[in-house]
Amino acid sequence: MAERVFKKRAVGLRAAIVRPSIIVAAKDEPFPGWTDSLAAAGGLTLSICIGLLKQIRLMDNGIIDMIPADFCSNLILVTAAFTGLSPEPVLNIVHSSSSQQNPLISADIPDMQVEYSCYNPWYRQVARPSCAVSTSDLMFDARD
Repeated sequence: MAERVFKKRAVGLRAAIVRPSIIVAAKDEPFPGWTDSLAAAGGLTLSICIGLLKQIRLMDNGIIDMIPADFCSNLILVTAAFTGLSPEPVLNIVHSSSSQQNPLISADIPDMQVEYSCYNPWYRQVARPSCAVSTSDLMFDARD
């Protein structure tokens, strides 16, 4: 709804809308793993990495579209420069996602997080990280 209002009022302006997919921790800048929020995937990642979450229900072969925070912030800067240099008023709408070139299968995410946190343990780890994936619609049993 906000985008519709923006489009109506941005007539005659150089403007841009950046639509990121799920924003996750930074890949490189300011340092690998940096995040300022536990929203979206951050809370899930933290709960797996410190050993709190032991089982999760995910789609078997679903693709989850996540983009590192530093990729998204760089895209915002480039989009602002590109839009600002436009000779005429324009509204650029840019999507920030990675599923076409770098698909992330949902069932692989917990294994990647467990592997990372075993090599780089968090100083406040509650238990050894492990997380089983369940694809069943029925209630699932807790596993270690």
